[in-house]
Amino acid sequence: MSAAPRSPDDLAPDDDLADRADLTRLAQVEQALHALLDSGDAVLAAALHEPARALRQALQQLRDRDLLPGSATHRALHQHLLEPLTPVQRALVCAPDRGHQLVLAGPGSGKTRVIAHRIAWLLQARQVQARQIVALAFNRGAAAELRQRLHALAGEPARGVTVLTHHAMALRLIGRALAGSEQEDVPLDFARMLDEAVALLQAEPERPRPTHLFVDEYQDMSPAQYALVGALAGPHTQLMAVGDDDQTIYGFGGASIEFIRRFRDDYAPVRTTLLLENFRSTPPILAVAERLIAPVAERMKGADAPVHRAASRRDEPPGAPVRLIDAPAEVGLQAALVLDAVRRCLAEDAALRPGEIAVLARTRRSLAALQALCLLEGLRCEIAPRPQATSRLTVLHTREGRRLLDLLGCPARPHRRGAAPMRWASLQARRRPAHPVWQDLLLLANELAQVAPVRASAPELVEQLHALAREPRRAGSPQALRLMTAHAAKGLEFRHVIVMDCNDWLPGDDERRLLYVAATRAVETLTLMRARPSRHGLLDDIGLEALQEAGLLEPLAAPTPAEPPDAPVSHRRMLPVSPADIDLGHAGRMPPGHVLHARLARLEAGDPVRLIGRRIENLRGEPIGQLSRRAGALERLARSPGLPGRITAILVRQRAQAGEAFRADLHCERWEVPLIEVVVDAPD
Repeated sequence: MSAAPRSPDDLAPDDDLADRADLTRLAQVEQALHALLDSGDAVLAAALHEPARALRQALQQLRDRDLLPGSATHRALHQHLLEPLTPVQRALVCAPDRGHQLVLAGPGSGKTRVIAHRIAWLLQARQVQARQIVALAFNRGAAAELRQRLHALAGEPARGVTVLTHHAMALRLIGRALAGSEQEDVPLDFARMLDEAVALLQAEPERPRPTHLFVDEYQDMSPAQYALVGALAGPHTQLMAVGDDDQTIYGFGGASIEFIRRFRDDYAPVRTTLLLENFRSTPPILAVAERLIAPVAERMKGADAPVHRAASRRDEPPGAPVRLIDAPAEVGLQAALVLDAVRRCLAEDAALRPGEIAVLARTRRSLAALQALCLLEGLRCEIAPRPQATSRLTVLHTREGRRLLDLLGCPARPHRRGAAPMRWASLQARRRPAHPVWQDLLLLANELAQVAPVRASAPELVEQLHALAREPRRAGSPQALRLMTAHAAKGLEFRHVIVMDCNDWLPGDDERRLLYVAATRAVETLTLMRARPSRHGLLDDIGLEALQEAGLLEPLAAPTPAEPPDAPVSHRRMLPVSPADIDLGHAGRMPPGHVLHARLARLEAGDPVRLIGRRIENLRGEPIGQLSRRAGALERLARSPGLPGRITAILVRQRAQAGEAFRADLHCERWEVPLIEVVVDAPD
């Protein structure tokens, strides 16, 4: 005879009707099961023996963990993880493991929040072990944001969840050493690493697979990344793919929209959920964005499921209409108009910081003209690194990065989770809040503290740092105007967005998706430049007139700049000087006491310089470096009076990095090299 079930009042007295109803249902289930077991039917009792034992264990676990409805823990989890969400988001977070999930998430719809809350729910409510959960993010910034949100939601247990980019996951699987290859300047083949990781997983089917796998930005995966996800997902893995075919923008890099389109066939059965409530942008911005994307063929969400303002924001003011400016296609002239628009924006809001404004363009060529104009006009700006870049030179090769590596190499004892470098980088960044390299290193140190083992040796931390630094990530100073391509803006948002159009956009669905991504980065205001005459037609014949009549769009003729640039100024561009065009061994050929080393020590990123012929000078006219002999074309451009520019970074070089043929000429074991960018005259 089994024990009689407890009544709802015995379980947890509570005045909340919903909780009492849940407790009643649990008691009824127990009573029904006991009645069946005690029915006298031996065959039935035998068949129900194991299910009954599992149910009793589950109920006891609920009691032991204080998770019965009405309990303090139950209420805390509900309030912390579920109440902040919309009903659709909530259903995704607490969904049972019955097949895989495809989440088609529109821009600004809270997809990162859903992933973070779902993982926290698995950790806290479902008691899934952290080591059984893997989340793959598109880039370092997205991975770091997800880690931070997880830690805020779930605390210390979240540290055991694997949150990495696809490349970092491949590196972890194959165990490739990075520090040595960095020291010798050996280039790393990331595509090959992904292939090696897939081959390893396929060769070891017995290797444990995660029970829960999350993949963000599924629509922009390359074939190698797609294969990695397939190899990571075991027969018992629950896969949640989050993406949006409307935001597929990396086809040029090998990404295929077909991967998200065939997800339901690859992993059937699949439950598909649409996230359409936008928490970011105003109704005018969303209306224009919807007109931009509407002509695209074969949209998975369909024209009858537009992204719209979240219900929680419906009582807010509608916001300013989107400004559509017919502008000259010549990059210098349009850069002057954009700069005037930025200045007006700053003048209208005294509390607005330049870093809250982003200027987006199709190509870096358009941004280079604006960057040069900002330098000449004294407005601080920062241009974002190329997305998905895997340059051999990273922030760790800079003077500041070398100091961080030296710090890690000093102690003989292990560092607890990289806390020491994080504290040190944080101190340096607070001392120099406008220094871009220190801000980058602070981000890097914070990520290290999140992913490093609990007690890691110095070599292990160095390996982790090199792995993280391979993918560029720029924090962005709040006091500097943000310049970036539309590709680089993926996943970001800004209060004010200006999109340039120097006739470098192209016709077609791929470009329309990219323009849609650019437009949906805006929170408060959006300004679209439209080149006249237009070669691409992306902003033509899409029904914008109806939006104008509704007060959602404001077409404007190109205003005259406050100070029209003269012809030479309008043709100027900012040109980054490649490290290959710099004589990297110049200071190394000088003895340690040479005055050049003292001059270099006084320089910092952002300092102005001038390039005259091959010679790089500081503002006092003192030489601080020179071009390599292969940079003949740039040397001719820099004939007297030279080209103005600035230092982008101070590299640290070592004897081991020089080719053997050049080592005999070196007189230093370590020296510094200024990297620069200069303003050049480059008419269209």
